[in-house]
Amino acid sequence: MSDPVHMSGFLQKKRTTSWPNLWQTRYVSLRGFELSWSKKQGGDFLGCADLKSMKLVERGIMTKRTDLAFDTFQSNKERTRSFLFRASSEEEANKWWEKLEIVQGGLPPVRITRLVAMSDNPLSSEIAKVGDRIKLHLLASEDVLAPMVTFGRRKTADVTGSGAEWWATMELELEDQQEGPLEFHVRCTPVKTRDLYEKIREDAVAHQPIGSDANVKCVFQGPLIKRLAMVSSSAHSPKVAAAGDTLTIALESDKAVSMPRVMVGDLRSRTDAGSARGRRCSSKSCLCAV
Repeated sequence: MSDPVHMSGFLQKKRTTSWPNLWQTRYVSLRGFELSWSKKQGGDFLGCADLKSMKLVERGIMTKRTDLAFDTFQSNKERTRSFLFRASSEEEANKWWEKLEIVQGGLPPVRITRLVAMSDNPLSSEIAKVGDRIKLHLLASEDVLAPMVTFGRRKTADVTGSGAEWWATMELELEDQQEGPLEFHVRCTPVKTRDLYEKIREDAVAHQPIGSDANVKCVFQGPLIKRLAMVSSSAHSPKVAAAGDTLTIALESDKAVSMPRVMVGDLRSRTDAGSARGRRCSSKSCLCAV
């Protein structure tokens, strides 16, 4: 398979400076955004043009179908100038035109042909709650490097695979809570960008946000408080409190929680490191004193 942004061969190059009617045979190489020419193949280059700002001259306004005309910046002369090359046949000219048009318009971006998400929720693969694992199956239109995949507010997920097929997995955590479908962002970079395509395809990266089209919806199920009790250190009764008394609140949830924040009136609680039985506050039970 030929390289879509690399081509070389002998062309006639017209001088547009001292001898404007002189045609010279030059070995021309197109690589990425750079066009260079020399007297012979493998010889020292005589000129180099940067094609990032290239403006092709439309075919049909020239006298010959074998001509290639464009304006661009010549790097070794540090000036913008017009170039005119001539191929030996119209067929060869068409090949060069195809390459130059690709460079001018940029290569087509990588397409994501399949993006399906599923969870390991025992009730349905289309819903996910905290603690469930989500797996994303991705197929690209060509071989790509390991894609960068983010789920909702999370950082990059664990990615495995090769070529054009990849899997991304993550576990839904408390910080991922949201209503409705999870949003996936996928960034795919073609394998070829590691070498020849690096410059020309730096912007040809697929950003594909997936929201309502994804088949996994995040169902946030927060912890439920099963027990909440408050006692006072008052010498008269644990049910009454006066200035200077300490209020102790005991709470128990249906699942492990991080350090709770408890407010009583305008006062913020002081949370003990654990309950009377030595459990830490990341467990289901906590004692709070105010």
